[in-house]
Amino acid sequence: MVKLIQKRLPQEVSSQVLMQIADGEYPPGMSLPSENKMAEEFGVSRIVIREAAQLLRNKGVVEIQQGRGTFVRPLHAWNQTDPQVLLALLRAGRLGSLAQDLVEIRKMLEVEAAGLAAARANEEDIESLRTSLDEMQKTVDQTTAYVRVEHQFHIQIWQAARNTLLEYLLNSFSEVFRKVKEQVYDNNWEDPNRHHRALLAAIKRHDSDAARTAMEADISEFQDEIRQALERGLRKQRN
Repeated sequence: MVKLIQKRLPQEVSSQVLMQIADGEYPPGMSLPSENKMAEEFGVSRIVIREAAQLLRNKGVVEIQQGRGTFVRPLHAWNQTDPQVLLALLRAGRLGSLAQDLVEIRKMLEVEAAGLAAARANEEDIESLRTSLDEMQKTVDQTTAYVRVEHQFHIQIWQAARNTLLEYLLNSFSEVFRKVKEQVYDNNWEDPNRHHRALLAAIKRHDSDAARTAMEADISEFQDEIRQALERGLRKQRN
């Protein structure tokens, strides 16, 4: 029996079933086990299993056919902008071209955000970035804490750009960026904050070109982290 430790049982069940599907245990077109069997496997009620199936349906992962069962849909039908789906594919080594898509989206949006931030940041913005960078240096060996603060550093840059639509677009991918970073972050990098220091320095002196260059270098390192994580294989899920 699979032991569930989180209180949000439908979400936890859906996450574990999604991982099983991403791993290929249930290929496209295959029916998931009956509600009774899954309830026994996870040690929960049939209501929880039913709610978990609805969550997976909302992500495009399964199709619920009344009276027949719950069937896995083809990969292209999945909502691949959903953070949980992306992480399942990443852990299963099936992120494929989506990894490059993530990098390209970040370069298209964040590089320009950095340039705008350098042009428009005020002293309060710069002080907030400095505080976050100091905290990043303190937590460099603590993956969850580091990624949380590093993500906040990037959000502060988006805000300093003072472009409402650009910030909206970046925020729509925010959770995906953070969760993928948490999975691939490797604190064995020689100096994981070197590009962040360059970003802050460029923004402080209002050098837009240098800020864009530093952001592009930071995102390229993110691309390397994804590549190396895929080469290493699956990462265990972090709490």
